[in-house]
Amino acid sequence: MLELSQLAQMIYQKLVVEDSDYLASHKPYALAVSGGVDSMALLRCFEILQATCGLNFFVIHINHRLRLESEAEQEMMVAYCQERDLDLKVSIWQHQDDLGGNIEAKARAFRYHAFGKILKDQASLRLVTAHHSDDQVETGLMRLVHGGHLASFRGMEVLSPLYTYPKAKILRPLLDVEKASLYDLARGEGIPYQEDLTNWDKHFQRNRFRQDIIPYLERESVNFKAHFRHFQTDLKALLGLAQPQLNQLLTNLFDQEAGCFRIDLEALGQYSQAEQVLLMEMLFQRCEIPELLAFTRTGMEELVDFLNQGAAQGQWALPGHYVLDKVYQAAFIRLKTRPASYYQTRPELSERPLELDKAAIQLEDLSLSWTLAGQEKLQDTSQSFYLPQSLSDQALTIRHRQAGDYLKLPSGSQQKIRRFFINEKIAQADRQAAWLIVRGQSWVLGILSQKGQWLYRYPLNGEAAFSQIQRI
Repeated sequence: MLELSQLAQMIYQKLVVEDSDYLASHKPYALAVSGGVDSMALLRCFEILQATCGLNFFVIHINHRLRLESEAEQEMMVAYCQERDLDLKVSIWQHQDDLGGNIEAKARAFRYHAFGKILKDQASLRLVTAHHSDDQVETGLMRLVHGGHLASFRGMEVLSPLYTYPKAKILRPLLDVEKASLYDLARGEGIPYQEDLTNWDKHFQRNRFRQDIIPYLERESVNFKAHFRHFQTDLKALLGLAQPQLNQLLTNLFDQEAGCFRIDLEALGQYSQAEQVLLMEMLFQRCEIPELLAFTRTGMEELVDFLNQGAAQGQWALPGHYVLDKVYQAAFIRLKTRPASYYQTRPELSERPLELDKAAIQLEDLSLSWTLAGQEKLQDTSQSFYLPQSLSDQALTIRHRQAGDYLKLPSGSQQKIRRFFINEKIAQADRQAAWLIVRGQSWVLGILSQKGQWLYRYPLNGEAAFSQIQRI
């Protein structure tokens, strides 16, 4: 049987390994204690760690006023903490008798908002909960049955953000401990606790999983819980190994600019439909926008279909107050209330052929002129771009940037325009306004700022024959 001192030491090692910086800060931990066996065992362990390691903590108890036992649980917690001289914060949910709707969700929302407020008031950045390995299996299985993102099947993390107080995190040090061991420990150590009778009410989804679905699966395999935890552990390890490569891949596909998220559709289109769905799910997670995290799998598949359709432009409604705008080879995720003009240009000037048999071209704020097959350069070359004659065999276009645009480096390799702008520290607004001289579909030979300064010019490399393109 697991002993109290062993469990306390396991928790302390978890703090050392998973959260050493906060442990060293000596800031207080906030223990969420309902009065049930899980949280009371956690509380007793922190009392030991306070005495042996100087751990600083206080207790939070939430009275939801949803059960007749709620008052008794609060009285037990007050008496326990007074007897042991523990700092206790109690938050009581004042609500109408008939709540209606999803009571579970409403109670959770109140609970976590209360946690966030108390942590902020007490200058604490860690909310410690007593979630255990049975909770982990239930959570992962519920997500698997009802659908979720791949990473969500791992279950709960030891450390995760507290959404009602972003500076703080939730700490779950008991995720490797079975509930049966906590019952044995409480009985053996004489730890008081209250049984929540609603845990047997099958109106609640988690209780149906706990009482019916998981026992059924255990009849098929007595080691079902252990096998499922191994699956979660392996999935977490696999995603951890793949994360550096995925991060690089996401960096190449997506970036954030001008208050929106930009997607390179040309690069995304190189992957299969299933891979695109997975990459888009990862992008939505990277955005860290709660409304987008709730996007369904079916919705994501339909969105990817929309991005792959032939229409050059279009709009897709996203959850919350967000939309996705498709604009040729790029897509932009933005708030509905944010003007879309930051990536749009005047249609009549957005793309123009650069016809070298004509004398000049008028752009929005400047003009360009050129001469063909020149042999001598002007003394002042700051306003001129000398294009090797060998690159004039295809039609040239002058336009603003598009997804997939690239430069050719002296080594022969390619560099994306986005990377060039980043390396040269070109401002976001200037990136969108710059004019690009493009050969073929995406090879950029020259970049001219809106103010008429050459940001990039393809080198002549000693070629004698060239076209001179000059700003006038």
